[in-house]
Amino acid sequence: MRSLKVEGLPEEFNSFVIMIYSRFESPTVEDVEALLLLQEAQFEKFKQ
Repeated sequence: MRSLKVEGLPEEFNSFVIMIYSRFESPTVEDVEALLLLQEAQFEKFKQ
């Protein structure tokens, strides 16, 4: 299992980063990838 640091994401992802750290003690790449895909889909939905 690989750990991942999520610092460095744009400001619009601040709530996402907080959610990651509240759900996972040590987020893995797989955890973050799955949640990031969901977050990006939400952003796209609101842009339309």
